Amino acid sequence: MRTLLWLGLLAGFALAAAAFWRTDLAEAAVHRWLASAGFPEAAVSVAELGWTRTALDGVDLGPGAPEAGRVVITYRPAGLIAGQLVAVEVHGLRVPVQPGARRPLPWLPSRTRAAATSPGTAAARLPPLPVDRVRIVQGRLDVTAYGESIRVGFDADLDATDGSPRLSAEGVARAAGVRLRFQANTNGLTRGSTLAMTIDGEVSATELAWPAELPGRPDAGRVRLRGEYRGRVPEALSSPVGLEALTQAELDLELAVASWRVRGLDASASGRLALRSAAATPGLDAHVLEPLVLTGSPSADVRAFLPLPDGLASALAGMERLVLQEPAGADGPLLALRPSADGWRSDWRARLRAEQGEGRVWLSGQGGLDHGRDAWLESATAERLEIEAQGLRLGAARLERLQFAGSGAWSRADFHADAEVQGRLSRSAEAGAGIGGDFQLALRAEPGDGPDTARVFMRESGRLRLTSLPPMAGLRLSTPITVELLSGEGTLREGVWTGRLRVAPGAVSGLVTAGEGDGQAFRSSPGVIELVAHHAGTTALRLIAGEAAVQLSGPGIELGEVAVDVAHAPPRGLSGSIELGRISHQVSPPAFAPLRVAARLSGDLDRLRLEGEAGALGHDDVRVPLQLRHDAGTGEGELVLGPGSLVFRPRALTPADLVPRLGVIEEATGELRLEGRLAWGAGPPESRLTLELSMAELQAAGVGVQGLETALELTGLPPVRSAPDQRLSIRELRAGVPVTDIRGRFRLLDAGTADGAPALDVAELEADFAGGSLRLADARFRLGQPAQRATIEVREVALERLLPALGLGEDVRGEGRLSGRIPVRLDAEGVAIAEGELQAREPGRLQVRLRETGQALARQAQEMELMIRALEDFRYEVLAADLERDPDGELRLGLQLEGSNPDVLEGHPFRFNITLSGNLDPVFRALRLGGDIGAGFLQEHLRLR
Repeated sequence: MRTLLWLGLLAGFALAAAAFWRTDLAEAAVHRWLASAGFPEAAVSVAELGWTRTALDGVDLGPGAPEAGRVVITYRPAGLIAGQLVAVEVHGLRVPVQPGARRPLPWLPSRTRAAATSPGTAAARLPPLPVDRVRIVQGRLDVTAYGESIRVGFDADLDATDGSPRLSAEGVARAAGVRLRFQANTNGLTRGSTLAMTIDGEVSATELAWPAELPGRPDAGRVRLRGEYRGRVPEALSSPVGLEALTQAELDLELAVASWRVRGLDASASGRLALRSAAATPGLDAHVLEPLVLTGSPSADVRAFLPLPDGLASALAGMERLVLQEPAGADGPLLALRPSADGWRSDWRARLRAEQGEGRVWLSGQGGLDHGRDAWLESATAERLEIEAQGLRLGAARLERLQFAGSGAWSRADFHADAEVQGRLSRSAEAGAGIGGDFQLALRAEPGDGPDTARVFMRESGRLRLTSLPPMAGLRLSTPITVELLSGEGTLREGVWTGRLRVAPGAVSGLVTAGEGDGQAFRSSPGVIELVAHHAGTTALRLIAGEAAVQLSGPGIELGEVAVDVAHAPPRGLSGSIELGRISHQVSPPAFAPLRVAARLSGDLDRLRLEGEAGALGHDDVRVPLQLRHDAGTGEGELVLGPGSLVFRPRALTPADLVPRLGVIEEATGELRLEGRLAWGAGPPESRLTLELSMAELQAAGVGVQGLETALELTGLPPVRSAPDQRLSIRELRAGVPVTDIRGRFRLLDAGTADGAPALDVAELEADFAGGSLRLADARFRLGQPAQRATIEVREVALERLLPALGLGEDVRGEGRLSGRIPVRLDAEGVAIAEGELQAREPGRLQVRLRETGQALARQAQEMELMIRALEDFRYEVLAADLERDPDGELRLGLQLEGSNPDVLEGHPFRFNITLSGNLDPVFRALRLGGDIGAGFLQEHLRLR
């Protein structure tokens, strides 16, 4: 307005000069007057000079001072040299202004500078305008403030016809990326005059002077602004244009952002704020007239400028709508700005709602921000911060529920925060339920032990419960897995995050069910389990079990010496290793010897892959390759084992080295080839393990086996079970009496035992024996159990081949065939036979020579002599045997013989009932060796009826 004053005075002086009717004289007079007024370098030319109108062209008050293209002065003459100014019209006015500087109008002459810059005195020292109306056409203010250059183009009218100048103006303000249209009206130019202004325009998001503390800058986008300002005219231009001026304002600001693309953000926003002067104290209150709504979706590359974990970045990328509003019934505005000793303070109360599909997040709280005069943010406090979330997706996981309550304070020198967090998390899959669990933590954050370092730790022990498993291998949780978190700590230093979590000893417990089984409980043995995390662009995890081990109490399996290293570096995915240093069966005797597994990890969080090998501890040559893949999205996956082979050699590797329950096997020569697959998905799991065993020779408990061949196809692990009709063949089995060409059909079934040992169902087992056969059918053996029962069918065994096979020599010979059944019971005490029976179905011949023992017995009784003589060449019509044996070796053998000897009593028929009882091993041993049984032995154990 001071510029208008000077132009008015210039117009008045030009009017006086016009009285001379000489253009050159008028120009000289104007230059002289401007020089005396403090503008010695001013330039002006009189383009038109008349009684009622004068035009000045090229008005320039000097370097850095205002200038105008043309000034047209209209006046009403009175007398020869008197008259009255009617109007001044200024075209192309250019005025430089530096608001907030010590000299906002540096071109102003020094003698009037004090009047222009001193608050409270400017209006009193300004002389009244010598003109009723001033009009500015295509004027421009060149404003320099806070390092920014702003050009304000405007048209203005100054009306002082009633003695109180009123100004109306409209125009466009332009700066880098800013274009705002405005209209302004004021009822005066003095202190206390009201100023009303409307603005409407666009601002380029990339060109705004964003606070340096913000983590990123917009890459593109425009902000649509509409607002109204109703306040007072600033006291002086030397006052900074900032919050002090706004505290005198009543401003409605409407925000409408059609598109705003920041790194990781592509969204639109709308809302309406009201800025009002505080009623009781100096300051400014911000109220939400219409909720601020951000519609759109941040993209996954938001992590490019925000150091967020992948899951949280994915959750942020999935946000579709953000709504900011004042809390219902809040005692105070959204934001209250008040002057402080060092700057300004903002007290905030807000409620934010974020939407992600059906998921919702509610954040509410209150706190304060301290703003310095030289920094956007000096300190911040959150007296109360509450977060509640439901149904929120974190990558492939789903945050079913989250409750967060905390408080904290931050400054450039220090910070601290405390929070109570509890929630429920799940990892969903289309095929069924995913990983689910809940957690409860008490956390504290504070500065670390170095510059730019933050530390977060658990104030007390926490709890983690796993309530569901993914659809993998048919596993499900019958009871939650509970983990007590002993301690946890994380450190953030120069953008690198490192954390450590310790699980309390022996605190892991739960029940896992495979299929429809009864379930397998498990717990951890004493020893601390540590999880170490590291994030520096790449997330690295390391699980260290140390002396701890996880025990599956159902099958009695223990996993120890566990070490897991995982690195996640998008977009490359996962990498790392998994080592199970010791997998043991905690049952006596164990079903398998201690094993180890080592594998490399690859893929990503949605598609996991493992490649490695399994082996036996202490046997480096036992290596079987394995591969695993799992798709978290579909819940499908598979574990492929083999193909691999194991070679058995005496004094090197025996089956008992791998399966201690086969400890009866003393030596073995052969090969085991194996290959298997376990697949899971939407339906029941499918498993298959093929074992091809080829044993050239095997020695077990005095029994020799040669030529054993079998291909076993297992369809369940665990529990162990096989497909039906599995085949077995043995070329020869030698246990005193050779058994050849053994062939059988069998299957393995789940026996439901505590140790997981399967049952062996024998459909049929046949072998060639002494010209006949032995057969075992429809028998079931529970492997690993101390007692087993079976009934052996004897079919058409030839005496002429059986007796030599028993090694009885030439003293016992026979002809004929025997058939029958022998029930056998095997337990820890030995082999027992109950109610065994054999009989000859056709007549035959038996020849027994007792030599010296027979002669001794013959001298004692006539009946004994006849029997001994008859048995030397006995032609039987009936031959039957009853057999009983105790586990300790006590045997009862009952023989029924009916027939005759042609050389005894002229073939008179005999019927003998002979019973041998006791430990008869010496009898068979003597007969095999061709020795004499002994009369005393027979007298003690032989009964003849």
